[in-house]
Amino acid sequence: AGAQVLFLSGFGASACRGEPDAGIITRVEMEDVARQCVRAAGGVPLIVDGDTGFGGASNLRRTIRGFAQAGAAAVSIEDQAFPKRCTFAAGTGVRVVDREA
Repeated sequence: AGAQVLFLSGFGASACRGEPDAGIITRVEMEDVARQCVRAAGGVPLIVDGDTGFGGASNLRRTIRGFAQAGAAAVSIEDQAFPKRCTFAAGTGVRVVDREA
């Protein structure tokens, strides 16, 4: 029984390159890693961390298109104020929304 879906995080892609998850990795680098993961996944769908879209609305459009061309099944986008901070860090202003509410 294998995975039904895979998720490529910015943290994971940065760590594989020996870099901290500090907004250093570029959209093009993430597309390259996504492309490699899609090839290695053997048909298992890959969801890619699109960060905050790597800029404004036009950048977001390029981000989605680039990941689609890399073979990603879906892209997650974070809606955060600039400068972006790690979602897992305390005091980021990110709040969990109760699905039952």
